[in-house]
Amino acid sequence: METASRINEVHESRSGRVICVGTTSCRTIESAADNEGRIKAGRGETDIFIYPGYTFKATDALITNFHLPESTLIMLVCALGGYDNVMKAYKEAGRGKGTILKKLMQTPKREDSTKNISEGLIAAAPR
Repeated sequence: METASRINEVHESRSGRVICVGTTSCRTIESAADNEGRIKAGRGETDIFIYPGYTFKATDALITNFHLPESTLIMLVCALGGYDNVMKAYKEAGRGKGTILKKLMQTPKREDSTKNISEGLIAAAPR
């Protein structure tokens, strides 16, 4: 309950961003969010499938690793960061210089919404 309260406080006050670490936490947060992005504490299962076109309710950013092409995980990342941005990051990573997981992605509507975080691919949802 404390976690849901804290996420709601950050989300509603716009005093920070809700950043999910990993696709599982992203799916969890989105499953627990109502249409206004408020999180309801509880337990349960989810069958949420996040793919391009999905409207994120609570998640502002995602830190994740690179995922296999054509996987449901890459679809989630593309839904948040935009297909072109994600594919650009993968292409850049393919050129390889050893530190491929430090790729900064920027979304068209919120250029300030991504930060370079060591050893992770970050995607941010436009709001």
